[in-house]
Amino acid sequence: VRLNVPVDTFLITLNSVDIDSNSEPISYTLVNTTFFSLAPSVIDTVPVPTNHNIVFQLDQHSGELRTAGNMLAFVDGYFELQVVAENSEDLNRQASTIVKIFVVRDRDMLKFIFGKAPTEVRQFLADFRSEVEKALLLPVELNIYDTQFFAKEDGSLDFSSTRANIEKNLYDSVCVAEKKMKVDANGPSR
Repeated sequence: VRLNVPVDTFLITLNSVDIDSNSEPISYTLVNTTFFSLAPSVIDTVPVPTNHNIVFQLDQHSGELRTAGNMLAFVDGYFELQVVAENSEDLNRQASTIVKIFVVRDRDMLKFIFGKAPTEVRQFLADFRSEVEKALLLPVELNIYDTQFFAKEDGSLDFSSTRANIEKNLYDSVCVAEKKMKVDANGPSR
């Protein structure tokens, strides 16, 4: 997530499936939130448990995770969120996962301008991302944040060009969610 996103910004949708035909609806609970600083001066400090209600909000029915507060206090670090999916009081019928949310500054973003409209660019963006990752020759993963019409310096929009913001992460600082629960990032565009 970018440092300066507004409150109530969509982040991700968590999705869990119970294959029993008579299963109850699944509810999601954010049970723990911890912030880890990546700033050089505090890299060796103890992780800080955080009141997740002031930073994130998780819709218990849809699994949609959104920002609930300002991210300025959490620059240069990431959150680990422990989420539980359940549809029963039985602890054996619960699934949990750890979701990592990195807080990045805009300067950590790669900005690409394409000479095509956003609808055309979105069709080849996944292949483009893969090719850039290979070309960098580094253990890096790119996350595409948005594609939109390119805004010129005078503020007008160029409807024949698209700007894409892509975040770069080194593999050693990126975590993939545990496979206990499927994490679906195909929600609204970020």
